[in-house]
Amino acid sequence: MAKTASQVAVTQGSGVGLSTFDLATGRKRQTVVIGDADSTGEQALVELPAHDAPDRGSPLKIGGRASSTILPPVGENDRTDAWFTVSGQLNTVTETSPSYVHDSGRRIIGAQAFSVTNVATQMIAPYAGLKTRVLSIHVVCSNFTSVGTAWLTDGNGGLTLVHLARVTGVGNYLFPSTGYVVATTAVNTGLWWNFDGGAANFGVHMSWYLAP
Repeated sequence: MAKTASQVAVTQGSGVGLSTFDLATGRKRQTVVIGDADSTGEQALVELPAHDAPDRGSPLKIGGRASSTILPPVGENDRTDAWFTVSGQLNTVTETSPSYVHDSGRRIIGAQAFSVTNVATQMIAPYAGLKTRVLSIHVVCSNFTSVGTAWLTDGNGGLTLVHLARVTGVGNYLFPSTGYVVATTAVNTGLWWNFDGGAANFGVHMSWYLAP
């Protein structure tokens, strides 16, 4: 009776027979042969555990990574790992907090009141590999000389992202947001304030976060 590969006795080395063989993928793994080397016996070819205590036999295990913190994001279309707790439970991001958004990872929301005038002003500096995504804007004009339009641009003198308001005097100018993200810059470009009227002082209250 012809023997299959799993029935061939392995005698290399001392003690329990060890063998290293190529997989179809070109990788290698160390295996141990358990059982009677006789052709009538039954043998089991088992992969050694990758880490810590022995882990062999049934039931079949589904792979993943154990981590007490969320795994870092991978690139678009890359393979990723299932995320488990160190006790083996499937992990998920369950926190809902007004201080974070979950956009390609856990992103901190920034909130600030900016003092700006009728001079173009950078509000958020450019960040390598990241975009600025604006969530809310509220403009207050405290000093005013002539009518003008306020707007945000992607970079200094760059693409106009959103016109905020037509400012006609001292007062509050609420920008009605039409979606979750009001405006988004390109990667690695700053967010700028602009006003084409005469001399004026503004307080711009804005919330935003950075993401790829």
